[in-house]
Amino acid sequence: MTAPVAPKQRVHRVMPGRMLWPRRVAPLSWHCAVLCTEPGAPIAAADPSRTRHLDWIAPVARGRIAQGGKSILFPASALARKGTYAMREALQGLDLDVIVAGRAQEHEGDFRRGVRARPLEGAEWPCQLAAVVLPALVEHEPRPLLKALAHGLPVIATEECGLGDVCGLTTVPVCDAQALRNVIVATANGCFA
Repeated sequence: MTAPVAPKQRVHRVMPGRMLWPRRVAPLSWHCAVLCTEPGAPIAAADPSRTRHLDWIAPVARGRIAQGGKSILFPASALARKGTYAMREALQGLDLDVIVAGRAQEHEGDFRRGVRARPLEGAEWPCQLAAVVLPALVEHEPRPLLKALAHGLPVIATEECGLGDVCGLTTVPVCDAQALRNVIVATANGCFA
């Protein structure tokens, strides 16, 4: 399955000729610091001698968020580049609620079609979640995923989220709704089996 191209998604694609910019800029600076994320990988590969990878710093878990219940958190806006189409397809017919953290939505279509979804009220996460799921096509700042991992919640994401091999993280291929569904079902069954 290929990802549908939504109007807001086109703006965030990298043009092929722009991947060579570190070679032109690097002589002007000592090093190019790149966070270990999928979008940063091609930049780092362009000039590895001047690149230093920075690992994400895990946040300190504040408060208590328990694993359980029938709600999963989608810690982003309902946009195509964040994986909403795969998420919507994966959740069809499942007895799960989706809490959407972001406010923006794609111009066309409705993420909630066929899915029980509601916006996150305020900035505080619910006290109980079955999982945090972000099947993003591109993610430059996976802080909500790091927060979920700090709380011991299961996280389901794509490799494009840039977290690598972390305990508590299950990766799924981009735009593979069936694989995403299988992992969500297995995770949710562990929560309320």
